[in-house]
Amino acid sequence: MDAGYTADVAKITSRGAILLGKYVVCDGFDDNREVGVITHIHKDHIGYLDRCISNYYHVLCTPPTREMLICLYGEWLERRRNLIPLPFNTTYTYKEEQITLYPTEHILGSCQALVIDEFGNSKTEGILPVKYNKTIVKYKIKNNKIVEPMVRMVLG
Repeated sequence: MDAGYTADVAKITSRGAILLGKYVVCDGFDDNREVGVITHIHKDHIGYLDRCISNYYHVLCTPPTREMLICLYGEWLERRRNLIPLPFNTTYTYKEEQITLYPTEHILGSCQALVIDEFGNSKTEGILPVKYNKTIVKYKIKNNKIVEPMVRMVLG
């Protein structure tokens, strides 16, 4: 069984990538994934940007994060069709999974990624203070709105 594809827990790889659903990886790189999500512009979250851009069909981030990436790494990123600016609260469908980015108050453009699979199971990851860098945040969803945040510590 793929540990990253359970009912309520995301998996953090040894390289720090967060696996959501069957296809999505956040803030890192995994050879078996097809979609990347960049949750914010901090260096430890964009370390695999080149590999993601080169290997994934889609790399999602918020419009402000995309603009900052272009400023930092060059205008060549503007021409990349797979670096997709996804506005907050907008759902992007890839195969049978739905990916939505929700705003956080971490830094400009930072987001919480939510993936809902074909069975309605949801997996999410989020931005918390640095001391919680091995924490996955999961939200209860009701009528497509976040109603109750829950925190789960991931040991390892």
